[in-house]
Amino acid sequence: MKNSLAFKVATPCFVLDKEALRRAIGAASEAFAGWRLGYSVKTNWLPAVLDEMRRAGLMAEVVSPDELRLALLCGFSAADIIYNGPCKDFESFRLIVEAGGIVNIDSWREAGWLAEIAPACASGVKVGVRLNIVIDADRDVDVSRFGFSEETGETTRIFDRLASIPNVRVAGLHLHRSSSNRRVDNFRHAIRQAATVVRRHGLAGSLEYIDVGGNFSAPLPGRPSFADYARAITTEADKCGLTGVSFVAEPGNGLVATVFDYVVEVTDTREPRPGDVFVGTDGRRNDIDPLFRANQWKRKVVCSPANPPLASRRVVAHQTLCGCTCMEHDRIMEFENHPLLFPGDRIVIHHAGAYTMALAPMFIRQLPAVYCLDGLELTLCRHPWRPEDWMH
Repeated sequence: MKNSLAFKVATPCFVLDKEALRRAIGAASEAFAGWRLGYSVKTNWLPAVLDEMRRAGLMAEVVSPDELRLALLCGFSAADIIYNGPCKDFESFRLIVEAGGIVNIDSWREAGWLAEIAPACASGVKVGVRLNIVIDADRDVDVSRFGFSEETGETTRIFDRLASIPNVRVAGLHLHRSSSNRRVDNFRHAIRQAATVVRRHGLAGSLEYIDVGGNFSAPLPGRPSFADYARAITTEADKCGLTGVSFVAEPGNGLVATVFDYVVEVTDTREPRPGDVFVGTDGRRNDIDPLFRANQWKRKVVCSPANPPLASRRVVAHQTLCGCTCMEHDRIMEFENHPLLFPGDRIVIHHAGAYTMALAPMFIRQLPAVYCLDGLELTLCRHPWRPEDWMH
């Protein structure tokens, strides 16, 4: 975001750079050429984002009836949906099953729904089964709550249950597993576990796709690229003899993390101790770090034309950029040995697009506005919510 645009928006706000988003989509499409890609709607549900994904030919990966309705409203067909997660309901489940979308089951009740739906589907029903993935036994200390476990025999039971239902065939395996490190090796581990399941349960020849899920890193220096992931997955699949299957991926973070900026304005400064300044803003930490886990942000200061330039200001040992709420812990980031920030200055916080506005709560202040930047054109694409809207 150019400095000249920082004062053309009403703060606090998010700014979506559509050109950057298109570049990210292009990089993923090139790296995963020949794959089916489904954008993870939960990562950022902004309709302007979904529209770009649909135009680029991506499917929509959804995990709830609400996300499904939004995707359909944004122009995705039911056949272009990947439906995952344990939050499905019967009607939305049936819609995507009958439309021929990708449905990866992740609960026993979904098998019961198939028993109601499939017998009437003369052409048959294809489904995927989510596996309980262990990333690395030496490092993966948490047991995932998702997917059917090979270790405990759950996979045997779910495959037997599905085989007992007329017109149902297991066409895919879903391997998604979240991790904080987003290592390429995570996908190699998942592929090896999938190969074991295919071998033990006689799925070779009948399996059509392997859905590796998401959890890809954002395209940043020093981190794996989409091409790194794709190469590792296909190479490991070849080693394991997983031939004749297509691949599905569900990128979210990797597509939108770096294409949004968050802009706030400095409203006040306080100095309770010499050299220790609290800088108030009209933003909130909740907007960009709703789980209070982040500790580093790429940012820039854009000085108000009414204030002195940074070079002429006194340097302060420690400044804490704070949010506008009345909560003590609403502290956004630290500035060390930095020129004093003045009211009216604007802080542009980069790479604020993944999970931020999707998880931000309606706490004290309404959700921020969102602007779309397309070349040199800046437009308001979502207004802040207003209390009066709730009454209708």
